Amino acid sequence: MFGSNHYYLILLLQGICVAHVIKTGRNYNWIWLIMFVPVIGVVIYAWFEILPDFRLRELPSIELPVFQKMKIREYEETLKDLDTVTNRVNLAELYARYNRQQEALALIKDCLTGPSRNDFYVLLTYAIILFQNKNYEECKTVLDTLEEKSATERGKERQLLMARVYEQVGRKQEAAEIFRKIASRFDGEEARYWYASFLLGESRLQEARDVVQEGIRAYSRSGRVYKRAEHYWYTGLKLLLKKLKKEIRL
Repeated sequence: MFGSNHYYLILLLQGICVAHVIKTGRNYNWIWLIMFVPVIGVVIYAWFEILPDFRLRELPSIELPVFQKMKIREYEETLKDLDTVTNRVNLAELYARYNRQQEALALIKDCLTGPSRNDFYVLLTYAIILFQNKNYEECKTVLDTLEEKSATERGKERQLLMARVYEQVGRKQEAAEIFRKIASRFDGEEARYWYASFLLGESRLQEARDVVQEGIRAYSRSGRVYKRAEHYWYTGLKLLLKKLKKEIRL
């Protein structure tokens, strides 16, 4: 009898994990692991993909979803095969965005001399690294230089970074205006996350909750590819919602 119950429990857990893969847009390769290596597959999937959603931590500490890990590995392999400025910049930017600043800086520093020192993408990646290392004024200087080079090239990303710079240096009104404009036009949920974080920090709790809920709705209505790419920021939005609910109840 115990063996039979155990069997049905495993089937139930497999079903829950497979449903989670489909609903949240995870990599469908997980389904093969869950179904064909039942106990171990369920444990591995739950540890890496379900449990992080329930851990109330700051965003930089959230375990990166498999999709982002795979992307980093892909860029690392590409750089090993062909060490070019473009490949260095691509990997350095990814490192910087996911809180691996020292590795990002080590990659980009050689690109800041010689013919590539004024390259748009080298400078943009350098600005991201400067921000992550709290060199806000220097980051702003680089962003201003990029604005002179092009008003449109990756404009939304540069505006978001500038809003975050303004927030850090105390220019809150300017930060709020940029955040408000960019949040609904950004290609992904990162802008909504940072806008909601800003509003929470300013004790504008209802506005922050509205932004968070808008982002969660947009994510839920999106397709599988979008969900894979944006799961990191979606997790951040859910963490913010927990904080906001706690603050609003107080």
